[in-house]
Amino acid sequence: MKKGNWIIAFAIIAACAWAQEPQPESHRGFYLDVGAGGFSYMTYGSAADSTLSSYASAQSADRLKVYLDLGIGWAVGPRMYVVGHVDGFGDGFFSGSTALDQINSYLYAIGIRYYPFVTGLVLGVDVGVSRLAVTSNASGVGSTPLSGGAGFTLAWDFGGAPTGWTAEIGARALYLAVSDPVISNVIAVTPFLNLVIK
Repeated sequence: MKKGNWIIAFAIIAACAWAQEPQPESHRGFYLDVGAGGFSYMTYGSAADSTLSSYASAQSADRLKVYLDLGIGWAVGPRMYVVGHVDGFGDGFFSGSTALDQINSYLYAIGIRYYPFVTGLVLGVDVGVSRLAVTSNASGVGSTPLSGGAGFTLAWDFGGAPTGWTAEIGARALYLAVSDPVISNVIAVTPFLNLVIK
C-alpha cells in the first residue's frame, strides 16, 4: 500500500475510534457521511428528456441511475452541523455489458444538517455550484460550465445516541441550474442510505 493510502486509512480508523467513545450531546464534533442510492428520478427538461428517451429506444439500451455522496463537517451546536458535501448522480446507458453514454451530475456545496430531536429526524439544506459531464464509451466528451445548485435532505437517523456510528435512510433532492443549450435545469430525487460518524 502506498504511503498516502496508509495515512488515509490511519485517519479514518482514528476518526472511527474517536466517534465510538460515548460523549455527551454538548461534545458533538467531527461529522462524516458516505452513502449511495438508486431508483432515482431525474429530469433534464422536457426537450432533453425526450431526446434521451429516443436515444435509449434507438440503441435498445438499458438505463441505470446511481447516486453517491460524501459529506465532512463539524458541529456548531448540540443539534446542528455545518457540512461540506459532494453529490454525484450517474445516469448511464448500457447495451448488455457495454457502456454507451453517461451523464454525470455533480453538486459541490456547503450546508447544514439539523437534528431537531438529537437523533431520529434529520433535515438538511445545501447551496453550492454544479456541473454536468458527459462521457461516451468511457471517454470524456465535454462538460457544462459551473453554475448554481441546491440540495435538500429529509432522513431518519437510526442511532440511539447523539454521537458514534449510525445509519441514516432518507430522500435527497437536487436542483442544478445548468447552463446548456439543450438541458434547461436538472431536478433529481433519490432514496439513499448513509453511514455516518458524528
